[in-house]
Amino acid sequence: MLHGNGRNRWFEKSFHVVVAANGKAGINWEHAWGDGVAVLRFFEEVYKMLSTEPARAPANASTFDRLEFALSPRLQAGLQPPAAFVAR
Repeated sequence: MLHGNGRNRWFEKSFHVVVAANGKAGINWEHAWGDGVAVLRFFEEVYKMLSTEPARAPANASTFDRLEFALSPRLQAGLQPPAAFVAR
């Protein structure tokens, strides 16, 4: 996750998850002594959990409702990333 054009990376954040178009994912995190250690510890626990407990559908999946948002055309346009930042 450290190579490529870097257009879908936000380095000012403590960490972010990068998901590629092919479904592969990785993390990039700030590496200062304080933030880096905390983020690494958190993701070690996430990795341990995902390695021992595979994903499963919730038993009550049918009870979820889809949220619908009414956005103005101006707001919708503002939510679209500039073409230069769209990951390829």
